[in-house]
Amino acid sequence: MGISRGTVGNWFHETRDPTGDAIPKIVDALMVLNPDAARDFLELYLGRSLNDLTNP
Repeated sequence: MGISRGTVGNWFHETRDPTGDAIPKIVDALMVLNPDAARDFLELYLGRSLNDLTNP
């Protein structure tokens, strides 16, 4: 993903949030590993259900 280990550590320890540019990279990586985790990540990051976004 081209993201340093220290940056991921900051995200994990909640000392920094991912940048907008990193979000698609994180989602793409999670989709390969676990699509449910990718969906959960997006919902947690956005603070709302993805269903709310597709069904107004």
